[in-house]
Amino acid sequence: MEGKVLKQRYRLKEKLGAGRLADTYSADDMQMGTTVAVKILYKEIASNAAYIGKLEAELKAATRLEHPNISRPLDWGWEDELYFVVSEFVLGQSLREVLDGGEKLPPQRAARITSDVCAALQLVHGNSLIHGGIATNNIFITDIGEVKLMDVGMAWLATGRGTPQFISPELAQGLAVDARSDLYSLAVVLYEMLTGRVPFDAPDTQAVIYELINKTPEPPSSINAAVPAVLNGVVMKALSKDPALRYQSAREMNDELQQFLGGPGVPAAAAAAPPQKKSRAALWVVLGVLGVLIVAAIIILIIVFTGGGQETVQVPNLVGMTQDEAAKSLQDAGLELGDVEDQYITSQSQEAGMVVSQDPAAGTSLDKGSKVAVTVTAELAMPNVIGLSQTDAVNDLKQAGVKVVEVNKTPVSQESAVGKVVSQSPSAGSLIDPDTSVTLEVGEETTQAVVPNVVGLTQEKAEEQLEEAGFEVQVEEASSTEVPEGSVIQQNPAAETEVAKGTNVTITVSTGPPTS
Repeated sequence: MEGKVLKQRYRLKEKLGAGRLADTYSADDMQMGTTVAVKILYKEIASNAAYIGKLEAELKAATRLEHPNISRPLDWGWEDELYFVVSEFVLGQSLREVLDGGEKLPPQRAARITSDVCAALQLVHGNSLIHGGIATNNIFITDIGEVKLMDVGMAWLATGRGTPQFISPELAQGLAVDARSDLYSLAVVLYEMLTGRVPFDAPDTQAVIYELINKTPEPPSSINAAVPAVLNGVVMKALSKDPALRYQSAREMNDELQQFLGGPGVPAAAAAAPPQKKSRAALWVVLGVLGVLIVAAIIILIIVFTGGGQETVQVPNLVGMTQDEAAKSLQDAGLELGDVEDQYITSQSQEAGMVVSQDPAAGTSLDKGSKVAVTVTAELAMPNVIGLSQTDAVNDLKQAGVKVVEVNKTPVSQESAVGKVVSQSPSAGSLIDPDTSVTLEVGEETTQAVVPNVVGLTQEKAEEQLEEAGFEVQVEEASSTEVPEGSVIQQNPAAETEVAKGTNVTITVSTGPPTS
């Protein structure tokens, strides 16, 4: 399949994997000069006319879903009895790969990933779509830490091929489903991130379905004591057998996740533990008091023996605090907050507003009233400027704090896109810093041209004619017993095809007869 060209546009490259609906390949979009993902549906699925009808209706709706946490479909159709779906290419790992081998994620990171998927589902459900196939293998974490929900618009509900461990009880029983079914599946994903396993698993599918319908899942906190009580409650509510007892919308679930992410989060085991007569906490309090008394005695002795000079204090450890907490800690110690330097986060697993270093270091003695400088994490998310005029887009980026903006012109076929931003890099929502170079592609009126016939010409003549006609040339080589060495065997797009100037035209040049 590698090397096959679909619609004279998409050249398949490497097989990325096999899923429950299709084989997925990376491919070159020869028209746009970009990399895309192409799913080739399994023949038994593609032969189902009812499914294809439902699929194309959902794909059409999904193309309108512009969201930083959604990988959208771009194109689809038939070619040589193959049905294919083209979507945005995502460079990163699936959650399935991240969690491979029973790995667990920190509660904060798991909640952030779930919150991002909830945000994506708000848009999906708001457009009368249900994903129907949410599982760890179609949630991706990009190389820059972005969360991407894949397979939106793939009409999972019409296939009956959802992953058994992740489907909702109502879907397993063949009952009517709505958006709350997606929330159940997302809760299973969150459960696995927190515990390293799914709520129900068994050697065969029927056993999984039986447990899914009849058994109550074990709370995540009983498997992982570090799971905070609030997050434990979010999971168990979303895993309710009765959809009426779950969150009624992705927004409602996300609101509760955001409340958790805004607070410290108390482990469920700690929240439920009975008070102890003697505890380590009490011991540490006693030791802390003794430590303070010892430090105070030392300070008094220093003042006595130095004649009452300038009072000195020790710098507290500020790393891990918020900026406000650090300022309060310094104030309590008789010091002041000095310069604050930003360090921009590069992953959603990191938290903005946290102190990551300080100067001087903790334990240093300073005169009372001295200032301590800190470095605090900050977040700058790439704004979405697609659809804006060049001027408005650049202004928005500058106001957001972006310093470097590069603007390129690209031909567009739609008149409404002329003068507007049609693509941006990095994509909207990506974590960047002010010095990140942002590239905007601004639409300009397309000039069409007819591709000349260069088959049979020498490579030099072919390149000359194509470049004079306004096309980019890409050269490939192949052996031939009929075409002389150095001459063109074939071209793509074909001769006399009318395409936009600047399009890549691939010519295959003969290397002569194959060598034995």
